[in-house]
Amino acid sequence: WIAAETQLPVSFRHLILPEKNLPPTELLDLQPLPISALRNPKYEELYNDTFPQFNPVQTQVFNAVYNSDENVFVGAPSGSGKSVVAELALLRLLHTSAAARAVYLLPKDALADIVFADWYHKFGTRFNLKVVQLTGETATDHKLLNKGQIIITTADKWDILSRRFVFIYISVSDGRCARACRACRCFIVDALQLLGGEEGPVLEVVCSRMRYIASQIGRPIRIVALSLPLADARDVAQWLGSNANATFNFHPSVRPLPLELHIQGFNISHAGSRVAAMTKPIYNAVCRYAGARPCAVFVPSRRQARLLAADLLALAAAHGRPARFLHASADLVQPFLNKIQDKMLKETLGAGVAYLHEGVEAGDRRVVQHLVECGAAQLCVVSHELAWALSAHLHTVIVADTCTYNGKLHSYEQYPITTVLQMLGRACRPLEDDHSVAVLMCAAHHKTFFTKLLNDCLPLESHLDHRLHDHMNAEIVTKTIENKQDAVDYLTWTFLYRRLTQNPNYYNLQGVTHRVAHKPAATSGGAVKYNEPHVKAHVLLQAHLSRMQLPAELQADTALVLTKAIRLIQACVDVVSSSGWLSPAVAAMELAQMVTQAMWAKDSYLRQLPHFTPELVQRCAEKNVETVFDVMELEDNARAKLLQLSPNEMADVARFCNRYPNVELTYEVKNERHLRVGKPIVVEVSLEREDDIVGPVIAPFFPQKREEGWWVVIGDPKTNTLLSIKRVSLARSAKVRLDFVCGAAGRHSYTLYFMSDAYLGADQEYKFTADVAEPRSDSSDSD
Repeated sequence: WIAAETQLPVSFRHLILPEKNLPPTELLDLQPLPISALRNPKYEELYNDTFPQFNPVQTQVFNAVYNSDENVFVGAPSGSGKSVVAELALLRLLHTSAAARAVYLLPKDALADIVFADWYHKFGTRFNLKVVQLTGETATDHKLLNKGQIIITTADKWDILSRRFVFIYISVSDGRCARACRACRCFIVDALQLLGGEEGPVLEVVCSRMRYIASQIGRPIRIVALSLPLADARDVAQWLGSNANATFNFHPSVRPLPLELHIQGFNISHAGSRVAAMTKPIYNAVCRYAGARPCAVFVPSRRQARLLAADLLALAAAHGRPARFLHASADLVQPFLNKIQDKMLKETLGAGVAYLHEGVEAGDRRVVQHLVECGAAQLCVVSHELAWALSAHLHTVIVADTCTYNGKLHSYEQYPITTVLQMLGRACRPLEDDHSVAVLMCAAHHKTFFTKLLNDCLPLESHLDHRLHDHMNAEIVTKTIENKQDAVDYLTWTFLYRRLTQNPNYYNLQGVTHRVAHKPAATSGGAVKYNEPHVKAHVLLQAHLSRMQLPAELQADTALVLTKAIRLIQACVDVVSSSGWLSPAVAAMELAQMVTQAMWAKDSYLRQLPHFTPELVQRCAEKNVETVFDVMELEDNARAKLLQLSPNEMADVARFCNRYPNVELTYEVKNERHLRVGKPIVVEVSLEREDDIVGPVIAPFFPQKREEGWWVVIGDPKTNTLLSIKRVSLARSAKVRLDFVCGAAGRHSYTLYFMSDAYLGADQEYKFTADVAEPRSDSSDSD
């Protein structure tokens, strides 16, 4: 059309162009270093059976990591041997200061489990060092921290402890936590590319805090950061205090083995149909690229893992080779199959095809990984949730689709690019192959996106702004932040502070508004949405308390809920007690007992005992045996006749009874005859354990090892007021001092509560009175 043009002015006045990123670190043509470069025969023994020399990436960073104490950043593709770089940093610490502590932080629990199993064997067994893994249980973690020399943890667990370090160092500089903090000389953080993911805010805060702690204690804490290649590695290195000579950001193509990458697009919009259409191409890719070498296929869900394993076996049978994926005799494989609990997995694994998902039990998972790594079973179908938990290295990796259903959002979403890179990084066997193969199958419109990202450095931005309010409030509680200037100073330690000016539009810094955004709260009478995650967590908790048998998938979800529930309950006690509410605080303490022992408060206390069925509990009730102490007081013959258990079962009962806490409590009100309004009432409580055996809580239904803890509480039940509370870790004996102020004269009745956080029936209550006089007048004081 003529004269149909439109012209619009575009202003570049406020345009901010991003700075050009530095080019990746060039891989130098260096002679590979032999392991003798460690110059220590004991250190060389670690790698004698693994490899004779370091790979090119390890060779180039060796001098900065092993021969210096500077902060180091290493960005290299998955499979480049970054775990060995972490070990070199630890060996450097052991060489310079054998008594110092090292912390190895990983963003995910699955990675922490893998590293702990490996390092416990390498450094715990061979070097006789104490290697510990934090659990998330505060009391247990404090004990592990005090005795551990190598601490392996995740960001959320270390966040709790390191935040307390700062508080204790500022307030009580001679505390054990402060001493443990000062002894930490090396801080290794792995998978730093997850800074831009869900775990990113906590990971960023923890790394920033470690630099802050180093500035406070006046002694450097070496930070060794490991990551995938990053586009803005310079900002990350500056944030962590790494200079240019100790910053290595290699190109994604720098791998010990060349990676042959194939990206295949599918023009099918429906995700389920697209995965189904990939079955035959997956089979063809395995036959074409893997040959007889081990191969893994990543799928979006647990259900598709089982279906694809069966479909691949059916295709092999249709081609006349039903056992083409099995590369060992049936006699050799059968002993391993006998250990498998999952019937379908046992059947598919017998034909050389395994599958793994979160619902597969830990024992079955270990058997599968062993058979795949040794080459007996060639093919393993893995759900995407286990991308970070798979420790096996393979020749070929196939990613079957890149999106999965998110039940929280009720929609399909793409895998994080870091997860895709982790999957592809499993294709690496430097000592056995001359190349690796990765096949990525995705929707056709995503093919260009993955082609660019998989061949370029990964862009990284801070996500701390999404959770800044949570971390700010936590620092305010610990008094790290007390005013506006403290808040600004706190931000200057973060990666967010460095990226705000570099990419302001990404952080929505284009303008300001005075409009107050608000969201109406849901009414209590509204309909419950049964498809929401918190409803599922509630149902799983009730099933746990009722000891219901659940499928393996739901058991895994329940374990995840339980590990977080105890910390949330303890936080609930802190919040409720700070408001002075007695009954809710006691109820939260009882909930901690219920969750640990998997029983309701209304159930008999005998349900805690091993092998005590409802029928046995009823039989004991008929004999007036209602508590654990009643069982302990029975004569041996009467106990055996009543319980009717086997010798092994009776030994389990005896072990529980010996571990069950029997604590003698005495208390004294100080200056009882001189109590006055406005003056503190001080109560000293003495605790003495009568048991000879002290150890972890016996709780077979709880997924983690727990150390018992106690609350000592003073409250007024009539007014439902909590006056004073202390958290106690009781070994043999302890003394606790509680104080509170009475606001009115007269005789007042109070109750002293001694509450367990792990056992039911071990609580104690004591009532006492206090006669409070009027405050002295000025005239009487002068007299």
